[in-house]
Amino acid sequence: LKKARGGDLDVSEKRKFSIDLRRSAVFLIYGGLYQGCANEFIYNSILPLLGTGTDWKTVARKVVVDVGFIVPLICIPMAYLVKGLLLGRTVGASYTNYWNDVVNKGVVFKHWMIFIPVQCLTFSVIPQHLRVSFVACVSFFWMIILSCILSS
Repeated sequence: LKKARGGDLDVSEKRKFSIDLRRSAVFLIYGGLYQGCANEFIYNSILPLLGTGTDWKTVARKVVVDVGFIVPLICIPMAYLVKGLLLGRTVGASYTNYWNDVVNKGVVFKHWMIFIPVQCLTFSVIPQHLRVSFVACVSFFWMIILSCILSS
């Protein structure tokens, strides 16, 4: 028991708390630009073109467009691009890193596990004027998961 406890103490001493300002800047910029500005445009100008009702067909169309096209082609790649540029990487290297994480770490599938149910709620229950705020709140937890994926 004492030996196992001592091992835990060694691990906790090695893992000191620190804040990575560049990494924090990545998520602040991404959160402000994408989660704020881009989502406002997508949710209130683009997705209403697919319908404004909350019937299952309209909800399904919006969810498919969001998680099937917007997320893998714009949303998540933008996070990788912002991180790459702030770390001095090229655009190509940033997108290569994204593709490697899609293939090897399942980053898009992990997003789908959270956001397919969330978007079903978003487009069926949440009033339109609260959708960006609702998704931003859920995205806070997604950003924690994405941060863990990007840091590994």
